[in-house]
Amino acid sequence: YELSTLHTLRKNALVMIPLAQAVSLPFSKEYRVTSLQNFYQSSVGSGSGFQPLKVNSVVHLSNSANFPLPRGKVMIYGKAEKSIFYGEAQTASVAQGERFELPLGAAFDIIAEQKLTDYRQISPLKKELAYELQLRNRRNSSEKIRFQLNFQQRGALIDSSRPVDKEGVNHLEFLLNLPPKGKTSLLYRIQLEK
Repeated sequence: YELSTLHTLRKNALVMIPLAQAVSLPFSKEYRVTSLQNFYQSSVGSGSGFQPLKVNSVVHLSNSANFPLPRGKVMIYGKAEKSIFYGEAQTASVAQGERFELPLGAAFDIIAEQKLTDYRQISPLKKELAYELQLRNRRNSSEKIRFQLNFQQRGALIDSSRPVDKEGVNHLEFLLNLPPKGKTSLLYRIQLEK
């Protein structure tokens, strides 16, 4: 990268020098909720209340600028009557035309809670667990939620109230639409093996 003007740095001085002007890039936003399932989890909690899960905000971007993006801080603003500040994150250098994503932190206006509703020990090496996931939206807009279910050991989905969006080794994803000021739920049953 080349700077267009000469800058003088004094001893122990810190100077912020922009390498590029602000660029408008197309982006999409999603929220992610992750649940990690472990064979060694106990049945404690079955019948008790809902446990909170963290909801993370993620932005997907594509570098459609005419130059590579340098490593540094990226600030995300949306267009509306007034500019909406979504957040900021550090990014590595991004080549022209490449897609990348930025984690913007925890969402405070979308609530995710999960409750263990059934637990069965099938054998010493196998057990079955049923959960209810509840999502609540405090926003005035509908939102897309990606629920990621990860297994630390061998796991399988036995039943769910909604179709699986993506399935991988020890990994399932559900894409859920959350209405404005509304709520939605997902019931699922899994089997874990040691």
